[in-house]
Amino acid sequence: MNWLNRILLALCLVHLPSACAVASPPSTPTALSTATAALTPTATVAVPTPAPTANEDAETMLPHCEGLQKLKEPVKFDWPNLNDHMEQFIGTAWEYYACEQAPADVARLYREQLPEPPYNLQETNWLERQEGTLGIYFSQTGLWTYVWFIPQPNDPQKSYVIIAESFASVEC
Repeated sequence: MNWLNRILLALCLVHLPSACAVASPPSTPTALSTATAALTPTATVAVPTPAPTANEDAETMLPHCEGLQKLKEPVKFDWPNLNDHMEQFIGTAWEYYACEQAPADVARLYREQLPEPPYNLQETNWLERQEGTLGIYFSQTGLWTYVWFIPQPNDPQKSYVIIAESFASVEC
């Protein structure tokens, strides 16, 4: 989701009828921060198809890892308890990228750069696991961003960057 789309969506949320109130974000998201189950190598999770978006230039949306490439198809990946929380990701925009660097290096790059301009995201949680790394960020516009850094199965020195973005829920 590019910045223009984010701003437009934020403006739409501001103009909701007064009978509705935007739910304030929890102090830390719980969707995946409490994941404790061990990796099951044979179980893979098929994540939703990416939401259609305008032509976006991945290099302007994200910190630039070496060989950044936006993928057209969803990436299947293992993450403890993800299936248990998929209903919380309904309406979420999913994006998938490949990088030529190791997941730990890409995760470090994102962790350093996402809190800085032009992204200005607030880190709310960071999980390093055997399966990969998950960073959870919150934007002042109300956008939650989950970023997984997963090794590519054919070459663990290359990574997938999987992004799920959604706005805080609206309660009426």
